[in-house]
Amino acid sequence: VINGTFKIHLNPNDKGLGMSLVIGGLLPYTNYTFEVVACTKVGCTASPLASTLTLQAPPEGVHAPNLTVTGAREIEATWIEPDVLNGVIVKYSLYRGNLLVYNGTDVCYKNSNGKDTCIFQDKANGLQPVTTYSYSVAATTGGGTTRSGVTTATTPESSPEAIPKPRLTVQSANSISAEWDVPGQPNGNITSYSVVVNGTEHNVGLNRSKLIRGLKPFTVYSVRVKACTAKGCGLGERE
Repeated sequence: VINGTFKIHLNPNDKGLGMSLVIGGLLPYTNYTFEVVACTKVGCTASPLASTLTLQAPPEGVHAPNLTVTGAREIEATWIEPDVLNGVIVKYSLYRGNLLVYNGTDVCYKNSNGKDTCIFQDKANGLQPVTTYSYSVAATTGGGTTRSGVTTATTPESSPEAIPKPRLTVQSANSISAEWDVPGQPNGNITSYSVVVNGTEHNVGLNRSKLIRGLKPFTVYSVRVKACTAKGCGLGERE
């Protein structure tokens, strides 16, 4: 008898010689109580009860994380515990692609149903604007690890970065020609460029050159390039 629910009848023809039995189909990490009942034609006698706990196994029903984009370089991942634990969860592992970005349980708490709910802010690990990232979660018990499916999120545009210095050519005593390359990190679609000359801004649309006129002879000028996306502008170094 197992847990008072299942009955397994031994072969009555073995004359009591069969003294062992392998029982399959049990659940992982579950306590089972066993009882042996021996019977003759006169009657039956039951043994004392004996209990044992089955081994842990990898979790089942591991959920992919829910993703919330909180900035151009920040994504919040939340996940809940697996549907079937099959043991004790010792750690959760959050992957961005195949890069491990979190490993542990310290970002988790028990919800009102006593289930793990976990929240992790992925923001200091090299995220870039206007990029699609995929995330998955792995849950580990003493019996092994199971990894979830994948969910994706795309970061928004941001201000351009790595805007290069302009290349300046003196055309005359009163004019300078400026040319420049696209930003090293546009962080979106460039909507306009400006040339900033000693603090005065000259918008040039999407052109990447400007003939600056009306300058004073024999005067030093500082020239910078400003680049903008729909989410903001960035300013390059002076030349």
